[in-house]
Amino acid sequence: PAKVVVELELGAVAVTALIQSARILEAEGTSDFVGFASGVPIASVDTLVAAHRASTTSFDEAASVSGAIRVLKQVFRDLIKDIHLNENVLADQFVASMHRWLCDPNSLLYNPSICTAISTLMKKLCLLLVSEINQLGAK
Repeated sequence: PAKVVVELELGAVAVTALIQSARILEAEGTSDFVGFASGVPIASVDTLVAAHRASTTSFDEAASVSGAIRVLKQVFRDLIKDIHLNENVLADQFVASMHRWLCDPNSLLYNPSICTAISTLMKKLCLLLVSEINQLGAK
């Protein structure tokens, strides 16, 4: 068989990961309600007790940004809808700049916990893409 080489260029990975976070978490066997969209595994009772004693843990951090992640998800859904329905250039610029605004320490929207959650979702999305490509027979 002939070999075919395919090159993919990915854009707006952060926004896609945010919008598809429920599907990403579903693919790994969890949900927004359990994992707080952070990549933190489901905690045992001992972990929760230890987390309560500690001042800040990754579990607390993930739980603290889950509301913000839900709001961001809705904002970007609305922006994407506005791009498609009204060809809104400003909305398109927001979507294109989302990752930079959320993860640049000099940005007013910067929050390290949100940046970590978004980065985790992006990694999971890319791994799911690679997995899907491998299932289709790519090497």
